[in-house]
Amino acid sequence: MEEKVLSRKTHFEGKLLRLEVAEVLLSNGNHAQRELVYHPNAVCAAVLTKDQNWVFVRQWRVPTEQLILECTAGKIDPDEQPDHAIERELREEIGFQSGKIERLMEFWSTPGFCNERMTCYVVSDAVLGESALDEDEFLEVVQVPLQEGLAMALDGRLGDAKSVAAVLAAARFLGL
Repeated sequence: MEEKVLSRKTHFEGKLLRLEVAEVLLSNGNHAQRELVYHPNAVCAAVLTKDQNWVFVRQWRVPTEQLILECTAGKIDPDEQPDHAIERELREEIGFQSGKIERLMEFWSTPGFCNERMTCYVVSDAVLGESALDEDEFLEVVQVPLQEGLAMALDGRLGDAKSVAAVLAAARFLGL
């Protein structure tokens, strides 16, 4: 079932990602093309305050053409460790000041075409302050009661896959 890459051609390389088309040899001897996206690895966190509220961010996402409610997340910078990246993202996006940060899991975000690997965390007893957003970043911090956030993850109102995975994994990890 393994596919052997015979050739690759880069069609676009930007600041954030690279797009390639690869010609592959299939296990049955046929050839096929695969469209690939190379993206830096990333981190995300399901955050719970001391008051047992989930902390999400709402931001406009151009590909979906709508506001999306999601967990704190961001890419890992070159030569940065995931644990450092999540602390940075928490400070920037939600003004994280203190709390208990624990690594939950890692997963491929969209392995059918992208190499991005996501490291997922849970933050409990979070204390928040002022966000320190990048100049091109605009978002709203939203707190949702514990049970409502779980319901949102299960009924589609929290429509971002990494956030659904983070909330459900955090709930299980915390015994909720």
